[in-house]
Amino acid sequence: MSGLTLELIVNDGALWGMLAQLRLNQQLDAVLGSDRSFDVDLGNSSLTLGGGAQQVSAVPHLIASVAPGPQTVRWGWALAELGNLPATGLSGRLRDFGRAQQVPALGSDEVPFSAFGPAPEGVEEVDWVAEQVGILACQVIGEVPWFVVPAGDTRVVLLLQDGPALPAPELAQVMTVLPDALMAGRLIDPPRALQHLLGRVPNWHAEWGPAGVRISDPTGNIDVHLDQDGQVTEIQTNI
Repeated sequence: MSGLTLELIVNDGALWGMLAQLRLNQQLDAVLGSDRSFDVDLGNSSLTLGGGAQQVSAVPHLIASVAPGPQTVRWGWALAELGNLPATGLSGRLRDFGRAQQVPALGSDEVPFSAFGPAPEGVEEVDWVAEQVGILACQVIGEVPWFVVPAGDTRVVLLLQDGPALPAPELAQVMTVLPDALMAGRLIDPPRALQHLLGRVPNWHAEWGPAGVRISDPTGNIDVHLDQDGQVTEIQTNI
């Protein structure tokens, strides 16, 4: 047994994935504005985002369909009408990983919403599950960011490649994503989640001690205080 679960994979990938989404949205707002449209052609592996006279393109990879009717997630490789498209190829890595690591939900064709944990108060379950799927895909496949496309009531989760270049994550952005991840209940093991994030950003320095961890770079530092159970009790910044 690998000991991995969906909850742990989300825990490990949440901070890195959420940082990528924050930077993606900032880039799109800067280039396209907040009122933007999209056009997806999975057959030709193209995604175009538009706003005013500006456009941004990317290569979309279909990860999953999140359907509120049956309340299930169906992975891209298992979609009968789309499973043979090149755009679903990356989703097969989730299947292979899940079967190799004995995480049944990743190796099954279809998974109930309940496997992805309860949605926070005020968040639509279909949107919550789509974000959980995006984090899982980023962590397992190693690509960021994800992008969610509405198709009626269904949500289609994509991973993007060759899209707008994302700037390097800023330490100050941790003050946004860490509280959000904690409030949403995505972090079941905060020290482990922080270690995974730090492994992705080599220019951030970490000093661990009995009270938690100080994360620093040339702009300043963030202190994350942890109790004896590894739960976050306070976050302080000097940036």
